[in-house]
Amino acid sequence: MSKSKKKIVLIANQNEIFFRLRMPWVKFLIKNNFEVFAVTPKGEWTKSIESYGAKHIAWEINRSSLNPFGAILSILSLYKILKTIKPDITQNFHTKPNIFAPIAGKLARVKINVSTITGLGYAFVERNNIKGKVIQYIATKSYKFSNMISDKVFFQNLDDFNVLNIRKAIDPKKAIFIEGGSGVDLSDYFPNKRLNRLNYESFRKALGIPKKNFVSIFVGRLQYDKGIEEFIEAAKTLKNKNNLSFLVVGSLDHGNKRSVDEQKLKVWKKEKNIIFTGKREDVPKLLAIADVFVSPSYYREGVPRTLLEASATGLPLIGTNMPGIKDVVINNKNGITINIKNKNDISNAILKLSENKKMCEDFGLKSLEFAKKSMIIK
Repeated sequence: MSKSKKKIVLIANQNEIFFRLRMPWVKFLIKNNFEVFAVTPKGEWTKSIESYGAKHIAWEINRSSLNPFGAILSILSLYKILKTIKPDITQNFHTKPNIFAPIAGKLARVKINVSTITGLGYAFVERNNIKGKVIQYIATKSYKFSNMISDKVFFQNLDDFNVLNIRKAIDPKKAIFIEGGSGVDLSDYFPNKRLNRLNYESFRKALGIPKKNFVSIFVGRLQYDKGIEEFIEAAKTLKNKNNLSFLVVGSLDHGNKRSVDEQKLKVWKKEKNIIFTGKREDVPKLLAIADVFVSPSYYREGVPRTLLEASATGLPLIGTNMPGIKDVVINNKNGITINIKNKNDISNAILKLSENKKMCEDFGLKSLEFAKKSMIIK
């Protein structure tokens, strides 16, 4: 007689991000006899999620609103979903699901709830204004309450644990640390032998990048706390260096208050040494034609996937000393650590690497070594 399947509900606040980050985990769970339900807002990636064998259920949640009535409605909506499914386990990703899902799960009498801290986000970025302190206070109290209910809490870096632990918002006995963040499949990327695995020169030519130019690449949503403005300003200060090109891969995040607006992007696109690709599905190939990856973010993430992808490509890294980023970018080992909101640090680091081929090669090898050691998804 076959063993009955356990039901697990994976809960996230973005349809696309769930697809891009969680499908290897979905595949693993299904392979190990779990019935998987994906609860996210509606989106264009729903059919893709279901193609992996998960059952998708739409959940209404506003990821940027601070309206308490909206929060209550989201919790009640999730409660109804969980009450219908009757899962054995729920696992939550991102800030609001980590706060809402344990409450909804408790009401629905779910046996086990696991919260996954993929970064503390906007709420815990250091700010001295009253609004920032109020948001941080509310977030701390919310995490404390929800983490009391959660059975286990996964962390992707020690800094995030320390922030909550100091504020007594987490029971250390519940904490589990995951090295390498969400991980990447190394077979998707093009390290070392990239010239043999894709037409390097023609791909560069199609983007308007000179054959021998040193390329710095930024990959991510075009929002201010990702450091995109500092990256652009650094590129502008180096526009007289004809051997340097800058590649920006990503799109505006409409509906996000921290997103760059259309007018600002239009102005940036006038810079001749910066190439904007928009959102792309061939990020591994774009990484393979770059010479250095730049992560100027000051947003609190667990471990940024883009850095994992760059490491899997064997690129030297430039990154801020923010939690999550500094877990991957080790200064003078696989890259250069920079201060947040500092265009001069970015431009100086790019210049240093562009003028030292041996350093780039050494840093790139160390990045790939890190990827092979800690980020493999099977």
